[in-house]
Order: sequence, then C-alpha cells, then structure tokens
Amino acid sequence: MIDYRLRSAEEIGSPVRKLHFELMDKVKDTRETLLKMMYQLFILMHGETDKTVTSEDLLRLGFDEATAPKERDYWDQI
Repeated sequence: MIDYRLRSAEEIGSPVRKLHFELMDKVKDTRETLLKMMYQLFILMHGETDKTVTSEDLLRLGFDEATAPKERDYWDQI
C-alpha cells in the first residue's frame, strides 16, 4: 500500500520507498533471529530432541490439534 501510493509521487517517494525496503529487510532479519532464539530457548528448557510428533500421534493420545481450543479451558482468560 505504501509503495502503491508513493509511485504517483515518484520524486518525493523515492527516499521513503528506500527506507520502507530497508525496514522490511530488518523485519525479516529480526523474525529469523527471533525464531533462532526461540529454538535455542526450547533446547535449554526441554533438551535436544530427535523425535518428531505427528498429528496422528497427538490424536492417538487424545489431542486433536484441528479443533480450536475453548476459551474456558484457559483459567487466565476467565
């Protein structure tokens, strides 16, 4: 949307467009860094894991991940 509006104001929009793309690159980098950090935190809390749990495994144990959780199941939301 920003890019679309700035196309009509090419001369004025060029510096802003450049900053917009710089910001989008930083957002992408930040997201990737956040995911790496969360992965490392998981390992610190739970240890390394080499087992993959599938949807079928969860369903066999009684957990249906396709069903949306009910708000009443979360005490801090009541």
